[in-house]
Amino acid sequence: MKHRVNASLWCVGLLALGCGAGALAQQRTFVASTGNDASPCTLAAPCRSFGVAIAAVAGGGEVIVLDSAGYGPVTIAKSVSITAPAGVYAGISVPAAQNGVTVSSGTFNVVLRGLAIAGNSAGSKGIAATHSGSLIVERCTIEGMTSDGINVAPSSSSIVVAIRDTQISRVSGNGIYVAVASGSIDRVSLTRIGSYGIYVSTSSAMAVSDAVLSYVQVDGITGAASGGQTTRLAVTNSTLSNIVGYGIVAVDFGGVDIVHATGNTLSFVGNSGLTAQGANAKLYATRNSVVDAQYGLLQNVGGTLVSFGDNSVTGNVAPTGGTISHSAWQ
Repeated sequence: MKHRVNASLWCVGLLALGCGAGALAQQRTFVASTGNDASPCTLAAPCRSFGVAIAAVAGGGEVIVLDSAGYGPVTIAKSVSITAPAGVYAGISVPAAQNGVTVSSGTFNVVLRGLAIAGNSAGSKGIAATHSGSLIVERCTIEGMTSDGINVAPSSSSIVVAIRDTQISRVSGNGIYVAVASGSIDRVSLTRIGSYGIYVSTSSAMAVSDAVLSYVQVDGITGAASGGQTTRLAVTNSTLSNIVGYGIVAVDFGGVDIVHATGNTLSFVGNSGLTAQGANAKLYATRNSVVDAQYGLLQNVGGTLVSFGDNSVTGNVAPTGGTISHSAWQ
């Protein structure tokens, strides 16, 4: 004899086993200025906030912004994309001491496209990520934070990072900080940064290209290594101006740091344009231009700075400092 089971009654009996909200998770959810957080977050009935839309979307799914509005801070603990099309303002106003987007610890693949994150000189970090897996930040603006614009520091394992076509301004901490990461930072603009412009920390391997940095209160682009680990950084075709400290620097804090600087333009730098500092810090320089700095090239505290003989260092207090090594193209 065949028995029929009423599906709705079966779900009621098994809510604790995941037949509730998890069963309703959608591959795509939507937010809109006219949305309602009591709605199911569908295209026909969108939600009003990122937080509700994230809760309703399936792991690996996408939250889509339909029109311009503010959608609130959000914490992410799953693989997901948040996408605002070009021309749509997807705002996040960050409350005091909070973050605009927080990605919790775990292994997730997260994509953030087209977000406008405003700290209003009160919010802490624009984007704070402690997960492993991957993070893509594309076409975002971040401003007015009391700490870092973007801070990526996995709590375990490592992360693959791609940050591109993004603007960060008026932050009191670092513009971009990454640790235990590999990937790229392309076509970013950072201005009025209270600490380091771009800081690539221990056990990272990152490439920075076509970045524009101005009015940075500490160093422009830094590769740093500690704890016996190795950090690798390549900086290409970037422009740095009005930097209070060093322009592009490799620094040894107890690890091996290797920086390649190629085709960059540096001006109005308080200390040196290109610097290798510490016994295990190495910087390789080719086709860079340094104007109006204390030193064009600086080898310091036992570091190794190798010039390929095609760097332009003019109009500085001194063209070089320390002992510069020279190498020819092979």
